[in-house]
Amino acid sequence: MSIVYRPFRNNDVPALVRVWNGACTGRGAALIPGPNHWERYIGSRVYFDPQGLILAESQGQVVGFVHAGFAPAERFGTLDTQRGVLCALVVDPAWRRQGIGSGLLLQAETYLQQRGARTVCAGCIRPESPFYWGLHGGSEPAGVLDSDSFLAAFLVRRGYEVQDTVLVYEKRIEQPGPRDARTLTLAKQYRLEVTIADSTGQWFEEQIRAPMDVFQALLVSVQRGEAVAGLCFWEMDLYALRSHTPQVGLFDVWVREAYRHQGLGKLLLVEVLRYLHEQFYALAEVHVAADNTAGLALAQGLGFAKVERGRRFLKRLA
Repeated sequence: MSIVYRPFRNNDVPALVRVWNGACTGRGAALIPGPNHWERYIGSRVYFDPQGLILAESQGQVVGFVHAGFAPAERFGTLDTQRGVLCALVVDPAWRRQGIGSGLLLQAETYLQQRGARTVCAGCIRPESPFYWGLHGGSEPAGVLDSDSFLAAFLVRRGYEVQDTVLVYEKRIEQPGPRDARTLTLAKQYRLEVTIADSTGQWFEEQIRAPMDVFQALLVSVQRGEAVAGLCFWEMDLYALRSHTPQVGLFDVWVREAYRHQGLGKLLLVEVLRYLHEQFYALAEVHVAADNTAGLALAQGLGFAKVERGRRFLKRLA
């Protein structure tokens, strides 16, 4: 068997879609309907570099690929080429255990190192997430998922160490959640406003959100007219193609510091879930950092169930 590694060419998109849909079948991977969707989510990034998308080919057939990029610089105005990111490593199931994954990983590390990378993050977790939001991870990038167990073990054997962990929670919302006495009292003082999300003002964040229609939900004081809490959400349409369940991803939940510990985070989520139920969504997903005890307690208290764990791995290059 002879494997050739080469950079991406424009006519490779159908083959990449085929390999992705055949290999990435876990709950954390979306179904890509066709080349136009690949272009929307991957190829349209202004910093997309064909040299960083490397294909493994056998007798003209694409059997795997690896995609490497870079994290944003501190102020998100450009890329930090010292911090490489391994965004995807995919091998056709029929071609696994033949050394192709190892060859692709070496190609990616070489590409990153030649451009100045000193470290490589394996698995995208914001802000180290230049590609694949909307296609992998769920409501937001979640690193290497436990459902991709072979990949985590593969990385550890090649010198990568766990750096960050996030937990993925889901909740069925076919029925609106109940309001307890405290929530009912607070609901008289605040209203929920849902609009198209404002621009973040950050170049990199706008790039990774670009393929998605993002909405913001704000909890607004009836008396003062100011927003005291909020979150963003988006319709996970490509995930629904695989799960056959209309689902929505929640992210960037916040409560203004002066209003914390008053039950407003719970009120926000209760009202958002009721709103989403009225829009006929059936499933909501949110990610919480493993060390965020308050966020974990809030999610569990509202009936979200943990369904997955994601981890970001790090390796220092020589």
